[in-house]
Amino acid sequence: ESRLVQTPALHPRTMRAAAWLLVLTSAARATPKRRRIARGGALPPAWLLKGGAEATKAQNLKTKADAAQRADKYKDAVSLYEKALEDSSGDDLLEASIRLNLARCHLKLEQDVECIEVCDVVVDKVSSRSPLRATALYRRACAKQSIGELGEAYVDAKTAQSLGHERAFEIVDACAEHAPPEPPQQ
Repeated sequence: ESRLVQTPALHPRTMRAAAWLLVLTSAARATPKRRRIARGGALPPAWLLKGGAEATKAQNLKTKADAAQRADKYKDAVSLYEKALEDSSGDDLLEASIRLNLARCHLKLEQDVECIEVCDVVVDKVSSRSPLRATALYRRACAKQSIGELGEAYVDAKTAQSLGHERAFEIVDACAEHAPPEPPQQ
């Protein structure tokens, strides 16, 4: 008699990591370097999608900007991210990642209008169900909340929340009284 065993639901990050490990360790594509990365930790999606270890100029600039951002040198990071954007020809994933990090720097520097502009580009370019879109909407909601556009901040945060962003509920709760009215149901 066979019984079905119910397994617990896995966190989406765990599922993505498992998927990357399958790609990295597949017999056709497994190189010693890729196996070492699979065992060692961080899995850089942009590198995997490019299919090689050669870092482009834009990726190198992004890495430097990431380090500046971690060191709370946001103005330096902004200039490096902007240079990286100039060199990120054709790599949509890299460009979206750079723009999201740039938006975070603008938020930290309280440059809310610039943050909104950067997030608008990401929202327009990525797919409607993308986690990158959720992050862009969340950061745009933070900026809009900061400049007092609470109704729009609520809408962006609610959309980010529906896409699975973990912290969007904070803005949804804070701006709930400014939510647009529900359309009448017939």
